[in-house]
Amino acid sequence: MGGTVTPDTYEVAPDGTIGCWVGSKRTRTDLDHEHSGVVTSTVAPDMQTARALDDATAATLTDLGARVAGILGTPQDIEWAVAEGAVWILQARPITAPLPPSRVPGATGSLSGTPGSHGAVTAAARIVRGPSDFPRVRPGEIVVCPNTDPAWTPLFTIAAGVVTETGGALSHAAIVAREYGIPAVLGVADATTRIGNGDRIALDGTAGTITVR
Repeated sequence: MGGTVTPDTYEVAPDGTIGCWVGSKRTRTDLDHEHSGVVTSTVAPDMQTARALDDATAATLTDLGARVAGILGTPQDIEWAVAEGAVWILQARPITAPLPPSRVPGATGSLSGTPGSHGAVTAAARIVRGPSDFPRVRPGEIVVCPNTDPAWTPLFTIAAGVVTETGGALSHAAIVAREYGIPAVLGVADATTRIGNGDRIALDGTAGTITVR
């Protein structure tokens, strides 16, 4: 996913217990039959914090994930869709790096979000709102931004860590951060205004916290 929204997070325990952290889904993308493409629209306020999946669907997806991993012999990053009540597996590929645990109950810190990539670092923050800010990023800084897409990948080669305002553990920023081995925290509301350029921040990608020093 592109990371333009903060998605719901579901965690299914070995005993079948389902935990859910509801995100804020401000936009949606639908198939546009008239123009043979897709259209993005704003989600109604009362639906932005409504659960996207019920427990039965989450349990079905968990069972399918286990079956796919069993067939392919290793844990998988699986893309899927639900259409007219049926679950469709679209793609599966081996997980390249382990995800941190989901939100840590009781975790402390001045700001918090979704853990996206393991590790901890303390460094200066660099606010990046778009490609025009790329030249301002210096090696060893923590990039703080609204979200990322593939065009942002070169920044991950020099950044010490990444914080985004939207996105989840499977967003572009989180996946690329894990591949480069740098900590990341996603879905930190208003991070680009609550953190200033040059602020020294302690980023914990395992706990999902950011502390401004």
